[in-house]
Amino acid sequence: HGAAAGTIRGLRVLEAGHVLAVPLAGALLGACGADVVKLEDPRRPDTYRTKGPYVDDHPDGDYSAYFALMNHSKRSLDVDLSRPDVQAALLGRADVLMENYGPNRARRYRIDGPQAAADHPGLLAISSSGYGHTGPWSHYRAYAYNLHTSSGLQDLTRSAAGRPVHVEIAWADLMTGFALATMVAAWALGGDRAAGASADIAMSELVAARSEERRVGKECRSR
Repeated sequence: HGAAAGTIRGLRVLEAGHVLAVPLAGALLGACGADVVKLEDPRRPDTYRTKGPYVDDHPDGDYSAYFALMNHSKRSLDVDLSRPDVQAALLGRADVLMENYGPNRARRYRIDGPQAAADHPGLLAISSSGYGHTGPWSHYRAYAYNLHTSSGLQDLTRSAAGRPVHVEIAWADLMTGFALATMVAAWALGGDRAAGASADIAMSELVAARSEERRVGKECRSR
């Protein structure tokens, strides 16, 4: 593995991520010195590659401003993760895997947290999804704005007069991106990493936890 315990620099991170939360975590870790490789499937490009605005009005995936913002400080590799030999070779050389492909696709490629960690001892394997990979809501497709509603953030976001205010930014993804990067950094800076670990991160739970902190704070200030 690439980096010794106690440092982020040189940590080998594979990012099987798209859109915002996991790519943001990868960019943050890359900026801190980790060696981050974004795994991309040319048949299913990251949505941000096809979303403008484009630098210099150049309609090409490499010129998307959104993609550049969430994918700096990393390298990119076109890869077919459906091939077991390719998947095994990549994960066998990595320290960390982060993915947000969704439960079904992740399990099909054997890159969801529990499977990847079991197949590759010493690997920190993190799956991130809207409602987790298990439980009654795990099959729901999640976007930041329905997560804000189901997790309580939207209910707390009100004007001074108490009227609901629309949340214009994808706070669920931003919260999750910083949380994932912090988890990886804590693991990398810790002691013995030989056993590896796995985690199934539900964005809804992260948002709900922060929303509850805010709710309690408001109640205390009102007393």
